[in-house]
Amino acid sequence: MVNLEIDPDVGISDQSKLSVLFICYARIEQVIASVSSLANEGIVEFYVSIDGPKNKRISKIQFALIEALKVQAENLNVMIHIQQSDCNLGLSKAVQFGVDWVFQHAESAIILEDDLKISANLAQYFSVVLRKLENVDKR
Repeated sequence: MVNLEIDPDVGISDQSKLSVLFICYARIEQVIASVSSLANEGIVEFYVSIDGPKNKRISKIQFALIEALKVQAENLNVMIHIQQSDCNLGLSKAVQFGVDWVFQHAESAIILEDDLKISANLAQYFSVVLRKLENVDKR
C-alpha cells in the first residue's frame, strides 16, 4: 500500500508539471469551473476532448464550450488544447479517443470527465500520487 499524505511543502511548481484531460460532451459550467480550480492550483496545461454532437442543440453548446475555453485560456494564462470528434462516438469510444490523443502529447495525465466538481488540493494530491508512482517505477 502506498501512503498518500498531502505534503504542505509540495509547491505550485510540482502541479505545473501535471497535464489534465477532460473527457467532455456538453457541460460548459462544470468544465470552466474545473479548469479555473485546477489552474488556481498551478496546473498550466489542459487537454479537452469533446465527443461529437448528437444534434444541433448539442452542437451549439459545444461551440459555446470551445469559445469559453479559448477565453479562459487567455484569462488564466494556461494552455488548453482542444479536439472534437466530427461525429458522436458514444461514451467508451469517446474516452478512448481522448486518452489516445492526450498520450500522444503528454507522458502522464489526470483524466477527468466533464461532470465532476473539483475539490481543493486535487492537483496537489495527484502530484503526490505521481511522485510515489515514479519512485515505485525506479525500484
